[in-house]
Amino acid sequence: MKILILCKNYVDLIGGVEYVTQYLSEQYSLNKHDVHVISHLNNDTMFHPIYHCGANIHYISTPSFLSKLNGVLFGKIISSVYYSIKSYFLIHRLKPNIIHVQHTEQSIEACLARIIDKIPYCIAFHGEWQNGIMFPKFLSRFWRYYPNIRFASCITALTDVRANEIKERLAYNPTIIPNGVDSKLFSPNNIQISVPLNPLKLITVSRLTTVKRINDVIIALSKAVVVNKSIHLTVVGDGEEANNLKQLVIDLNLSDNVTFTGFITQEDKIKYLQESHVFLIPSLYEGFPLTILEAFAMALPIIATPVSSVSELVIPDKRGFIVPFCNPDSISDTILKIMNLPLEKYNQMRVNCRNVA
Repeated sequence: MKILILCKNYVDLIGGVEYVTQYLSEQYSLNKHDVHVISHLNNDTMFHPIYHCGANIHYISTPSFLSKLNGVLFGKIISSVYYSIKSYFLIHRLKPNIIHVQHTEQSIEACLARIIDKIPYCIAFHGEWQNGIMFPKFLSRFWRYYPNIRFASCITALTDVRANEIKERLAYNPTIIPNGVDSKLFSPNNIQISVPLNPLKLITVSRLTTVKRINDVIIALSKAVVVNKSIHLTVVGDGEEANNLKQLVIDLNLSDNVTFTGFITQEDKIKYLQESHVFLIPSLYEGFPLTILEAFAMALPIIATPVSSVSELVIPDKRGFIVPFCNPDSISDTILKIMNLPLEKYNQMRVNCRNVA
C-alpha cells in the first residue's frame, strides 16, 4: 500500500508531531508499505538525522517573495494557499492509496484529493484550536461545515477531552488513539532513588520558541539558586530562541547552573533524562506532548502549566505540580518544594509517573 503522510513542519521543526511522523514512517516501512511524506522546507532548514526513516520525503519550498509576505497582512494565508496548491499537485502525481494528515491545515489539499482523485484521508488532531488560520474564533459556528472536515474518512483524537471538544465543535465522533512511548527504551536506571535531591537536576526537552516559555524556567532558576546554588537545569532542544535564552542565562549569572545541549540523538536524550530528577513543561500551548510521556516513562515528576492534555495527566502531588502560565515565582517555589520533599514522598511520585507509562 502507498501511504502518504502530510506533515508540513516535518523538516522545519523537531517536536512531538515530527517524532510521531518519524515513528509512523518507520513502522509503515517495516510492514512493507510504500511510505511518502510531504513537508515544507525552508532555505535555512538543517536536515536532522531523525528524518532518515525509510520514507520518501518530498519537499515544497516557498518562493522568497512569498516568504517576505509572512509579516504582511494576509501574507501567511497567501503562503499557505501556495503550499496547499503545490501539495495537492504532488499528491495527484503520487496517487497514494490513503493519506494521513498530521495537521488540519494540510487537510485542505487532502480534501481536494478526496473530491478529485477519490483518495480517502484521515486527520489526526494534535491541538489545532489555536490555529488562527484554520479555526478563527469568529467562524466557530461554521467549523463543523468545513468541507475538509466533512469529507474526512476518519478523525482521530489523542485524549477523551480532545475527543469531546471535536464532538462539540465539529459535530464529528472521532476515534481516540493516544500517543505512546516505548517504556523499555525509555526506562530509568532506578525507579526509586536512595540519596537526597541535592544537587537537584532539572530538565526540559523542547523546541526553543517563545510559546514554550523556557525563559520562565530560567528566571525561576535564578530565584531558586538564591536558596540552593547547586540546582542545575538541562535544556534539550534547539530553535529560534536559543541565542536569546543563552544570553538570558549569562545576564542572570547562571552559566554554571544551565546546560544547553542543542539537538541531540535519542540515545543521548535518554541519558540526560535518566540523570534528572524533575521535568518541566512551562508552555503556553501544547497538543499532546510526547515529551511528557517520555518523562513519565523515566519516572520523572513534572512541573507544568495547565495546558491542553497536560492538565489531564499531571495530577498535583501525585505525578507532579501544575503552575500558572508565565509565572517564574510559582515555578521557583515548586522547584524548592520538590527539593524539600521527604524522599519517600518523592519516590512515590516517581512510581506514580512510571505506572502511567
